[in-house]
Amino acid sequence: MTSSNRIKVLHTIGRLEFGGMQSGVLKVVNQVDRNLFRPSLVSLRGFDQNARDRLATDVNFAVIARKQGRDWRLVLKLAAYFSKEKVQIVHSHNWETWLYTFLAARYAGVPVIIHGEHGLEADRLSDSKARLAFKTMLARQTDHLTTVSQDIAARISKHWHIKKQKLSVMSNGVDLQKFFPSANRDDCKHRFGFEVEHFLIGTVVGRFTKVKDLPTLIRAFALVNRTHSHARLVVVGGENDSSKAALVTLTNELGINAYVHFIPLISQVEKAMQAFDLYVNSSIYEGMSNTILEAMACGAAIVATNVGGTPYIVQNRKTGLLVPAESPDKMSEAICSQIKDERLRHNLARQAREMVQNNHSNEKFVQHHEALYEKLYQKLVLKKTAASPLTASIPAN
Repeated sequence: MTSSNRIKVLHTIGRLEFGGMQSGVLKVVNQVDRNLFRPSLVSLRGFDQNARDRLATDVNFAVIARKQGRDWRLVLKLAAYFSKEKVQIVHSHNWETWLYTFLAARYAGVPVIIHGEHGLEADRLSDSKARLAFKTMLARQTDHLTTVSQDIAARISKHWHIKKQKLSVMSNGVDLQKFFPSANRDDCKHRFGFEVEHFLIGTVVGRFTKVKDLPTLIRAFALVNRTHSHARLVVVGGENDSSKAALVTLTNELGINAYVHFIPLISQVEKAMQAFDLYVNSSIYEGMSNTILEAMACGAAIVATNVGGTPYIVQNRKTGLLVPAESPDKMSEAICSQIKDERLRHNLARQAREMVQNNHSNEKFVQHHEALYEKLYQKLVLKKTAASPLTASIPAN
């Protein structure tokens, strides 16, 4: 395919920052075959510069800012951009972008509209009847839907009445050239100021949101600390806001502030993961956690809550230990069992890494997207190109 004939695929996201969904989108736009695709990315709420620096230089990137509340003029702005870029496939991500992207794409005559569902927020684990009815109507008008886990696929298939052929599960992928076990975990610990004898329990978050439920992890660690004073809890990432302040206050109240370390998100997060003996995910919901997969690839053993898509990657007592959500007691028991039983911990870590290598490489993740885009292009774009666009020109303002 010549350069001028490459398939033009544009993604829309709420904000370009560190997070599971954003990480997945970056992998796709950065790595799709440039002989076949010309990728673009639009953010509605700006960007974090460190995340922006991870975007490949040949990806067309734009911020088309959304105002607070309903912003119907955003539809016209997006449509104008879609027309200017001659977009053939648009792929929105999560609810924040879906409605605006859908309306703009319809107005601009974009031939293929795809929407991706990546997870749920703590305050939106279920929809009202009105919102559910609206999403169902929107889903029926959208050409195709993608998800990151079988759990989300089952949810939307049931609640939105979506046929299986209109839904694709794109399991998250990991860069195995970047995320791998260190030859010397002790050196990794020293790099972050810890001693060899410290047992590092780590977690990585983009933001301190309610759905991550870090208070449960901190309370679980307080119980662990009673019998394992050599353990340290390392929380990587999050924002320096009131949510973090509340977590620091909690560690002070529990008397474990000297054992809990908050580290700002670093560009090479794999360096921190290579230092972890154990990785813990305490979320009350996950679509499919990128950080769990990345920690597995780095050789850490796993304790995670039995929620959402997590059981599809953390198989209890095979690739990690599963515990109920919002249960510090059960979480502390699982953590202690892995501190005490080194053989169990090493076996779980080995089996987890093998699972990631076999099923969750970046290459497979990107190839699945490429195959979907080519399929829909052949099915919908080629037969729509004969039709003239709905609008010859669309005002930017």
